Amino acid sequence: MHPKLPHKKSMQVLESLAPFAIGFIGWHLSNSWIEKRQQNKPATVANVSPRDNLLSFAHNSNATRVIFEKGAVDKAEAVLSELQKLGTKTVFLLCSDDPENNVLYKKFEVSTINCVGALKVDPKRPPNVLLEQCMHLVQAARDEFGVDCVFAHGGLSVISLAKALNASLDVPTSLACVPTTYSGYEMTNLTLYTQLSIGIAASEKAVFSLVVYDVECTMGLSLKYTTTSIIANIAHIMEAWCSEKISPLSEMSCEGALTFISTGMKRLSQNGLQDAQARYELLVGAWLGSTVYSSCEMGIHHLIVDVLGRKGYKRLALHAILLPYVLQYNLYAIEPQLRRLAAILGTENPLKTLKQWLVTAGVPTNLKDIGVVPEDFDSVVETLSHQLPTYPKEVTTEGLKSILNRAYNGDELDLPHFLVLNPTKKKALDPKM
Repeated sequence: MHPKLPHKKSMQVLESLAPFAIGFIGWHLSNSWIEKRQQNKPATVANVSPRDNLLSFAHNSNATRVIFEKGAVDKAEAVLSELQKLGTKTVFLLCSDDPENNVLYKKFEVSTINCVGALKVDPKRPPNVLLEQCMHLVQAARDEFGVDCVFAHGGLSVISLAKALNASLDVPTSLACVPTTYSGYEMTNLTLYTQLSIGIAASEKAVFSLVVYDVECTMGLSLKYTTTSIIANIAHIMEAWCSEKISPLSEMSCEGALTFISTGMKRLSQNGLQDAQARYELLVGAWLGSTVYSSCEMGIHHLIVDVLGRKGYKRLALHAILLPYVLQYNLYAIEPQLRRLAAILGTENPLKTLKQWLVTAGVPTNLKDIGVVPEDFDSVVETLSHQLPTYPKEVTTEGLKSILNRAYNGDELDLPHFLVLNPTKKKALDPKM
C-alpha cells in the first residue's frame, strides 16, 4: 500500500530514510539488477572474466529541491518559506491564469517576497513571440527591481517558457515552480526552445532550484488531459528504461514510477477524477518518471516528437500517440522491459492498453486525427537520417517510415502469437469515468 497524502514533514521523513534506500540500492544492484542484465547478454560473452561483466552506466542528478504538500498553494507558507531559503527577494511570475486571479500572486502581495511582474501564458501564442515579450518584461523588471527568481505556476507551456527564458538570459535567475500537470518536464534539464534555437536541448540554466508539488493543483484536470500527459510521461520512462547505460537508481525509479502511475489510473477508474489519493499516486509517478530522463540519450521516440513538435503539433499528443508504435518497433530488443510493464499494468498487451486509455479518454489515437500530414514525414526522415539511434534497436530509414506510417493510420498493436508478455492474463486497466 502506498503512503497517504503527504504533509509538510514528508520530506524530513524521506530524508531520514535515505541510508536505508542507499542500502537497498546496493542490494538490488548486486542481486536482481545484475542478474537480469546478464540474462539478456549474448551467449558469446558467457565465459568472459568477472571484470568484463561489470556494468557501465552514467547517472545525472539535477540539484532540485522537491516538496510534496497538499494545499501548499492555498496556504502558501511552504512556497514562501522555501523561496526564502533560496535567498529570494523579488520574483517574476509566469502563470496560466490571469495574475489578479492567481492565488500565489495574491500571497506575494502580502509577503516579504516582492512580486514585481507577472505574465499570463497563452499556449495558443507562438512560443518565440511569448519568449520575446517575456524577456522584455523580465529584463525591464530586473533593471528596475533586481529580479532574482522566475516563478512558474502552470502546465507545460508555462514551465517551458520559464526554462526558455532563463536559458536565453545573459545572466540567468533562479527558477522555481508549482506544476499543475503530469508532464514532469520541470524535473529535466531540457529546453524545448530558446531565443536562438527551436528544439530539445540540454542546459544547466533550465534546471529548477525548487519544485513544489501540490495535489490540489491537479484535481481539476480533465480525463483527456490527465491521460495524455500521463502517457507522455510514460514515454520519458520507457525511453530511459530502455537506454543503453541506465543506472541502477534510474532503473528502480522507472519501475517505481510505473507502479505509482498504474495504481493511480486504477483508482481513477474506480473512484473518479476527484480521488485525491489517485491524483497523488499519479503526481508521484510523474515526478519519479521525469527524474530519470536527464540521465539517458535521446531515443527515436523523442527525436520524432521534437521534429514534429517544431511544426506546431502538440507535443503531449505526439508523445501519447507515438509511444505504442515506437515500443512495437523495438519489441524484441526491449522484451524484458515490456514484460515488467505488462505485469505492472496488469495486462497481456501493454501497447493495446496504452492506446485503450486514449480511446476511453476520447482523445486521438493516430497522427492523422491531430492534423499531421504525410508530407511532414519527409522532413522527419531528412532531419533524422544522420542521427538515427542504434539502441535498443538500430533504426533504419525504412524503420522510421514504418513507425510514422503505422502511427498515422492508427494500425493494430497486436503481438506475435508466440510472445506472451504476461502469462497471468490479468485484465487490462481501462479508466472509465
